[in-house]
Amino acid sequence: MSAPNELRPGDGILTGDLVPVGASSDASLSREEVFDVLSSERRRRVLGYLLDVDDRTTLRDLSQVLAAWENDVGVEEITSQQRKRVYTALKQFHLPKMDRAGVIDYDDDDRGTVTLADAARNLRVYLEIVPDREIP
Repeated sequence: MSAPNELRPGDGILTGDLVPVGASSDASLSREEVFDVLSSERRRRVLGYLLDVDDRTTLRDLSQVLAAWENDVGVEEITSQQRKRVYTALKQFHLPKMDRAGVIDYDDDDRGTVTLADAARNLRVYLEIVPDREIP
């Protein structure tokens, strides 16, 4: 018998194969996709920002916020080099990868619009329960 606060399949969070209970299978991610997306601290920060602050943003704004977080300074204090380093990594690698996984919708136009996809909402449990540095 499980403890009263223990999460179990069917509790309304996720089932063993990561298909959310009560959700359609098109909004689900495989175990490999979940762990692949969450394996990068930068991608976890992107998800955290989209889940908790704004579910739609631009690549420019996102890169400024992440650069500030990564350098432990305010947005107004980041250097152009710090912002550019994050911007380039997001544009060339992280956002396209997250888009292919179905976690975000990334429109690589001149503004680089980033929108949270429905499947990403199911990842909140990992970001809340698992400490920052616990996902390899």
